[in-house]
Amino acid sequence: MDTETNGNRWDLVQKNADLYVTLLYYVTLLYNVRMESLDIIMSMDSERHCELDALGHEIHISRYILLDMLNKKFITRNNTIVTLYEDRKFLYENLFTNVITYKEFLSEGESTRVVLHICQLSYIPHLTNDRLNQFERVVSYPIRSYIPEHIHKAYGSSLPISETPNHGLDIKGLLNDIRYRTIDEALPVNSKFAIIHHRIVDRHQQGHTLNKENDENNLKSIIDKVKDKYATIFIFCKEKRPRFKLESTDLIYVDKLDVFASLMNHEKCDIVISEWSGGGQLSHYCHNKKVIYYFHHYKENEYCMNCEKLLQMAESGIYEAFDFHKSTDLDICMYKNIDELLGVI
Repeated sequence: MDTETNGNRWDLVQKNADLYVTLLYYVTLLYNVRMESLDIIMSMDSERHCELDALGHEIHISRYILLDMLNKKFITRNNTIVTLYEDRKFLYENLFTNVITYKEFLSEGESTRVVLHICQLSYIPHLTNDRLNQFERVVSYPIRSYIPEHIHKAYGSSLPISETPNHGLDIKGLLNDIRYRTIDEALPVNSKFAIIHHRIVDRHQQGHTLNKENDENNLKSIIDKVKDKYATIFIFCKEKRPRFKLESTDLIYVDKLDVFASLMNHEKCDIVISEWSGGGQLSHYCHNKKVIYYFHHYKENEYCMNCEKLLQMAESGIYEAFDFHKSTDLDICMYKNIDELLGVI
């Protein structure tokens, strides 16, 4: 009787084990299907300029989170990447099979797909526990471990954080894996060229002053300084094309971000000059020579005197000195205002 009972018990254990393995298989299968149907929002429409649509937050924070998740296999290359504009797709097209604009995402309507809003995590003062919980319900990526405690204190945040800080990323190769456009036909044949990022602020932003005339005067002053050194100057300007004509210098205006990035990446691009902003900071991932910044709308915050220290801090994680993130070997030079810049170029 005891032998028969033990045999029955063993059969039951075996059946339960088989059932467990089967259930585990289907749970894993469902999880994989769910993860394959993931839409990841890198940037989106916003009524006002903020971290949801800002290029700087997308390239410096959202993209860092995305690529670290890819590197650590929390997501796959088959996930759909959603970015705000067509000319931002190039940042993801080498790494993901499906990259769409936010407008295309909205046009698909309601679906059963899972949505992950990485862009909502790209500005610590706006982080909430609800946003973090929504993110953590979709993926188990330890986002809280990348938020340094001193940053919480600096912003007066009371968010629960991880007890095991997780500093350091190994994603340089992924950051540099960008699909550049063919732009050789637009380039000067035998000479180096300069690129000026011209930023015109035409809607209210915190700490910014709406003064297009002043913005254009700054551009003209920079052109006057570099025109004798370069036969060709490219000007990247998204909002508007100011019209300046020079007899000895070919001015070429560019309004597509992917073309701007491709020009910066070209070996003939000698220098990038920009107001401190996300557009200029795209050079940190595309250019290998020299970028020169001046402060105009954004406050200088002693960045100039602390540039080297901030560059070192930026290597430690996602949120630390995030606008000093970079993956190329370019030199970064910073000046407090347009007058200081004009005095050295």
